[in-house]
Amino acid sequence: MADDAHAPDAAAPTSGRAAAARSAAPEPGAPVPAGTIDPELVRLRQKAPGVGMVAALSLVVLAGWMAVRLLPDLRFSRAGAEPMAIGTEGLLAGPADRFVELRPDLVGSQVVRLRGGKATEFRLIPVAGTGDRAWIVVDGSPWIEAPLNGGYAGRTRALDDTPMASALRGYVAGRTWPLFATLAAVRAAGAGPITTVSGDPVTVAPTDAIEVDLVLADAATIEVTFNTRLPDEATWRAALVGAGILDAAARPSEMQKGGARYGVQRPDAVADVTRRLEAAGLWAARASAVARVVPTTLGELLRGPLTVEGRVVPDAQVKLVRIAGRRVVPGDARLLIVGEKPADYWYALPLVIALGVIALLFTWALARAVRRELIVPRRAAA
Repeated sequence: MADDAHAPDAAAPTSGRAAAARSAAPEPGAPVPAGTIDPELVRLRQKAPGVGMVAALSLVVLAGWMAVRLLPDLRFSRAGAEPMAIGTEGLLAGPADRFVELRPDLVGSQVVRLRGGKATEFRLIPVAGTGDRAWIVVDGSPWIEAPLNGGYAGRTRALDDTPMASALRGYVAGRTWPLFATLAAVRAAGAGPITTVSGDPVTVAPTDAIEVDLVLADAATIEVTFNTRLPDEATWRAALVGAGILDAAARPSEMQKGGARYGVQRPDAVADVTRRLEAAGLWAARASAVARVVPTTLGELLRGPLTVEGRVVPDAQVKLVRIAGRRVVPGDARLLIVGEKPADYWYALPLVIALGVIALLFTWALARAVRRELIVPRRAAA
């Protein structure tokens, strides 16, 4: 009984502290004194912002576009470590982004230089016989010698898949190029495309100006060198007259330091003069053919034999026909970029995988955003 009598007194302090705490706690909604933190605001939890539909869709499209752009590099990175030997037709007809080696015939006189940046320059050399459909791309640095007609190993690419497509087409189409063909090829073509010595076709109108390189069979140039036996022009002229090569009234066509030149005209001039020089023991002299450039038009050349100063020139004396031609790079042109190797693109696979993960992640975020912003509000409104 004594214990029961003291029990209420033991519990009294506890109940008193609870009552005091309740009296000290502010009433819900009561004004908060100045300088005091509102406990209800401290307990508020901010909702994490969700990714919107536009942002999610944009990131999915961007990641997918970048992955697609990397697919050619990925395909090339999976090629073997050794290049595959192909021919010119293999370059033109085969798929792009291969690691190959090609030994083409190049047209070194038609090299195109393009700049890829402040410190980058490329030399593009057309492959002979392809009509500008195949090009070899080498480093354009002036300190690097570009080998001609050797072995070239690198990556095959379609021209239109590279940033140099418009620059190359504009450069080639914006000027005339010196092209050369044989007279037989010109006559065989008639009014159609002419096949040049490099095997490429070129179209020339009948009124277009051309030039004909002639080797005159009835003319020769004699070049003599002064020596101890024949120290000046007078002694050389006397020796040539004595050998039956020059007339007594002949004079040099050109004086040079240490020598002179004479011109002669006679049938089969080079062979005849050479024979007479050897017979006279004039070993310090040599005879060479006389070349001449005759301007004409394609129409005049096709009408009949070439006539120079009233004389008919046999076709055998025509060395080459010069054509100032226009060139067009076709839409299916291919490049062989020398020096690029599959190992250079080691980063393509991990980057494509990373982009794929990003695309999947934001596809999931897009689905959640569509549900949150479109489906749930419509259901609530219904």
